[in-house]
Amino acid sequence: MTIHQRWRHHLASWGKVVVASTLLLVPLEARADEVEMHPLRLHGEGGLGFMLNEPYRSRFENGVDAIARFGVEIAGPLSVQASVANLWLPAQQGERGRMYTLEGGLRASFSKGGGFLGGPVIDINAGVGFTGGLRRLVVDPGVGWELVFADWVSGGPMLRYMQVVQPSSDPQPNDGRLFLAGIGLTFGIPVRATVGTVDQEGDSQDRLASTRRVPEAAEQPETSKAVATSAGSSDEAVTTEPKVAEASPAPIAPEPTRPAPSAISLKERIHFAHGQAVFRGSENATALQDVCRQMKEEPHLVLRIAGHADETGSAGFNQSLSAQRAASVARWMTESCEIPASRVEITAFGDSRPACTEGGPSCNAKNRRVEFELVER
Repeated sequence: MTIHQRWRHHLASWGKVVVASTLLLVPLEARADEVEMHPLRLHGEGGLGFMLNEPYRSRFENGVDAIARFGVEIAGPLSVQASVANLWLPAQQGERGRMYTLEGGLRASFSKGGGFLGGPVIDINAGVGFTGGLRRLVVDPGVGWELVFADWVSGGPMLRYMQVVQPSSDPQPNDGRLFLAGIGLTFGIPVRATVGTVDQEGDSQDRLASTRRVPEAAEQPETSKAVATSAGSSDEAVTTEPKVAEASPAPIAPEPTRPAPSAISLKERIHFAHGQAVFRGSENATALQDVCRQMKEEPHLVLRIAGHADETGSAGFNQSLSAQRAASVARWMTESCEIPASRVEITAFGDSRPACTEGGPSCNAKNRRVEFELVER
């Protein structure tokens, strides 16, 4: 098999893997009426590999690489990831070069909120490379750009530099340096969020509507007739039994109707950076302590937390992002204020209820928010 035939074989194999992965993940797309978050990421990457330095460049031809990574979002655009990679380099003479790597690292993706054009991606990884019977330290930084095809899938070009560190005691102490260029696809693994025990229209009257029993109509007494025949007479005498008055059931008093709970909107608001949903409380600690104090002093109150997003991005993405914001603040309130989770309700409105409609960056910043209401039980 020639070098060109080997290349075509490896590229065709990688293409099958990408297509199969896409078909498997298509059913995971969220329905329009569901609110889902995608904190887990599955990333696949493949392309060409080029040896940059001697003496390796003279020995190996350009080859192909395949990378699979699994990541978990930890703060805003930042996520931790673990990866496995395979690199094939055909040899001009002798055995071809082949290396497997196991790595861990950090990834920062700024594609959220940018619409279809997405944004840049930066990552850095380090781990162990296995080639033949050798184990070597591998460092692997990369940069790229992701286009957003849907809420759960994005992808684009990736450029990567890989350095294989050789120990000074090795007969060939020069580090191996490679340049990798390819295409990456990132799939979000959906995790359903429990959002909105409150109707988004704020109609609490339907939730607490009381039922009223209507008294049944009293039954009318029946009249019975008896027919008696007198002995020795052809005439028939008709006697009517006296009516027996039946007691009408006592009317049932209707149950009292409870008034609908009143909601008090608080002035405190929490704002988020573009595409961010993580809240730690440090920037709003003073204001939120007032909310905590009021919740502790009045145990009959329920705290309603509503998440919102600006108009950038798709409707589904904004709905999910606003749900993450409300859930993040609710988690902080229950942990830091020691408020029972049963006294906290969260709901998400996406971009459907903007606080500012003038447009522009400053207006969008006002819309990226979480608001509070106190509701009587």
